Amino acid sequence: MAGFAGITTLAACAATPPQPHTVAGAAKTVVSEEPLQVTQPSPLALYRSADAVAHVKIVSSRATLVPGRGPMPSVFTVFEANVLDAPKGTLPAHIRVYQKAGQVEDMDRIYRVDGLEPVKADDEYLLFINWNSSLGAYVVAGAEGAYEINAGGRLRALARTDTAAEVGRRTLNAVKNDIRVANSDLQNGVKK
Repeated sequence: MAGFAGITTLAACAATPPQPHTVAGAAKTVVSEEPLQVTQPSPLALYRSADAVAHVKIVSSRATLVPGRGPMPSVFTVFEANVLDAPKGTLPAHIRVYQKAGQVEDMDRIYRVDGLEPVKADDEYLLFINWNSSLGAYVVAGAEGAYEINAGGRLRALARTDTAAEVGRRTLNAVKNDIRVANSDLQNGVKK
């Protein structure tokens, strides 16, 4: 199938050791998480593993800290979005989504995710998302799960990975068409 060839690796995030950082004359510790390239899905694997794919317009977004598995919290950008189209899955007209991206400051620390750009209010995106019952919301499917839609329907990857670059070189309509073909193939038992 055009546009969905190849096997690559899956992205994960790992906390890096805190580093001192000065902000407005006061020393703050920077706690950053950086994408760690373990294995990154091909565009077809990304599509298949997502519960839904949505073309959305962001209504609002804010970075927040969410309790992590270890002693440090994780940074997420939480956003509200209006669903304009859903090439995969059935979605309500309005959704809440968590994206592993952004930066939050408290009195002593700056928490941030390096290498993953957060979504911005009033912009349109193509999102590969999974339902998280613990959060009661959707979560962007890894580093390769969010693409800004530029003028003329061109996609721009928010992550710096091979899969994100491959999808990001395409147009929104081309990717939507590939998703619909792949969905039809999966429903009809066609393996590619």
